[in-house]
Amino acid sequence: MTTSSPRAVIERWFDRLWRERDPAAFDDMRDPTAQSHGLGQAAFDYAAFKAFHARACEVFEKTAVVVDEVILEGERAAYRGRFLAMRRGVQFEMHGAGFMTIRDGRIIAGHNYWDVAGLLAQAGVGPGATTLEEALSLL
Repeated sequence: MTTSSPRAVIERWFDRLWRERDPAAFDDMRDPTAQSHGLGQAAFDYAAFKAFHARACEVFEKTAVVVDEVILEGERAAYRGRFLAMRRGVQFEMHGAGFMTIRDGRIIAGHNYWDVAGLLAQAGVGPGATTLEEALSLL
């Protein structure tokens, strides 16, 4: 991948991963040794994150992430956004934020904080999950 601004990398990452549902984004944009935190288990390695993405794409017919704000400091970026999804004709919106470290146009680390309880409340599911991974099993 060519070197891009951290903001452009974040926006393209979410666009490819969720709107386009393109699993090749993992290979193109993320360092294979990168770990993602906050999506389920303590840390998602490459294979676990790909499996999580595939499961989310099974649960929701349509997905997208809108990046509302990015704050940059060197190769580190904080973002705030909204996960938009459609399941059985019902629209869901989940607010979240996170941090990424981006080096040479590739994501080398990620920390994610998303409102899982809000997503479950929209789906009419009780507060039985504390992670996105658990929430997907309840939907």
